[in-house]
Amino acid sequence: MITVKFFNNKYFYTTVTLFLILLIFEDTTIFRLYEMKKELNEITNQNKVKSIEIQQVKEKTLQLTTNKEALEKFAREHYLGVLSQCNLHFSFFHLVNFQKFREN
Repeated sequence: MITVKFFNNKYFYTTVTLFLILLIFEDTTIFRLYEMKKELNEITNQNKVKSIEIQQVKEKTLQLTTNKEALEKFAREHYLGVLSQCNLHFSFFHLVNFQKFREN
């Protein structure tokens, strides 16, 4: 008989209704909280990776500013390929223009 009285209590229905509204219909539902926690973990992991990358870039910058041999090596590795591509493009451009000049 106590259970019947319990279910007939208006405070019980009010409390259940409030919990349903909070768990299902509000912006901070249980599902949304789970998604937010998952997103927070992903962002935290990305932050750790970016912090490591920043530290590596700082070390590389320090090495390039203090060691001339490392700077020359870096320049050879990164800019020699760009220069060879530019020279190839430049040579092709002159060859095409020379052929057009000869035709006229």
